[in-house]
Amino acid sequence: MPEFQNAAKCLHCGDIIVSRYRHDFVTCSCGDVSVDGGAEYVKRSFMPGAQWEEITTEDELLAAQEQANRKEQETAQEDHA
Repeated sequence: MPEFQNAAKCLHCGDIIVSRYRHDFVTCSCGDVSVDGGAEYVKRSFMPGAQWEEITTEDELLAAQEQANRKEQETAQEDHA
């Protein structure tokens, strides 16, 4: 069984935020979405209209991070072209 992750991806700024332990309140860079609770509990705080993608397994977290890295590399290449 995959390891549980208390994480989310903000669909506005693209940040992947992870709460790793109890009371670890983490907010994305644009301030739209926050995660809290680590493995103890799952709590989401968000601004009205905010959109996010839930990430609940280590596999999903790794896939989301890889996708973000690829997008960042593509953007850097376009900036240099």
